[in-house]
Amino acid sequence: MLRMFVSESHNAWDLYLPRVIFAYRKSFHEALGDSPSFRIYGRDPVLQLDWQS
Repeated sequence: MLRMFVSESHNAWDLYLPRVIFAYRKSFHEALGDSPSFRIYGRDPVLQLDWQS
């Protein structure tokens, strides 16, 4: 997942790490049957986009 955000020189990967971790924790995992965030907090994180709709 991190590879999608990093440039060809691979020198700025650390700038994108928080976004990748957030996306990973929000995504559905087959083994868990939920997202890791839902398993830990009992609900999915609310995004700013969710407020606008």
